[in-house]
Amino acid sequence: MLIGEAEFKLRAVKILFENGEYSDVISRALSYLVIS
Repeated sequence: MLIGEAEFKLRAVKILFENGEYSDVISRALSYLVIS
């Protein structure tokens, strides 16, 4: 995984967490980890 890609995903997760989309963020993050 490229560092830029990882940074982008972390920023996206942070934004979604701030918006309160906890369960969706967690499920998507786990999906990314499994696929990557």
